[in-house]
Parts: sequence; structure tokens; C-alpha cells
Amino acid sequence: MKTRRREMQSEIQSGSLAQSVKQSVAVVRNPTHIAVCLGYHPTDMPIPRVLEKGSDAQANYIVNIAERNCIPVVENVDLARSLFFEVERGR
Repeated sequence: MKTRRREMQSEIQSGSLAQSVKQSVAVVRNPTHIAVCLGYHPTDMPIPRVLEKGSDAQANYIVNIAERNCIPVVENVDLARSLFFEVERGR
């Protein structure tokens, strides 16, 4: 748990998390605990990919960045959980 917190803090400080969110076409979330950023570019990615995902504080951070950058945030509990637990970043 401490390792993941350190990784999350490092991502936030380096801006890589924010950059991934800004490249997203949508964020799928459950109401409070999970957020998953989806990327899609028809010429580069024939299917959507998970660019980033986070839980708890990181999920809130992802949603805040998405909202500030006018990226659609879709609330779908089942889809958010499936993407979070079953799909790795970049896939």
C-alpha cells in the first residue's frame, strides 16, 4: 500500500497522470472510488485503450482534471469496475 501511494504521489508530481488524463476522450467512473481514462484515436488506436486508472484519492484527482479539461466523465459502475480490475493500462 505504501509503495502504491509513493507511485501515485510521484505520478501526480511529475505530471504524467495529468498528461494521460488530458489525452483521454472519456473517463468512466463509479460514483466514488474508481476512475478509468479511455483513449481512442481512429488512426492510431483501432479500439479504445485504458490510458490510466485510479482508485480513491487518485480517482478523484483524475475526475477533477477531466472536468477542468472538458473531458466527458461517464458514471457507469459495472463498466468502471470491469475496466479497473480486468484491463491493464495500455490495453
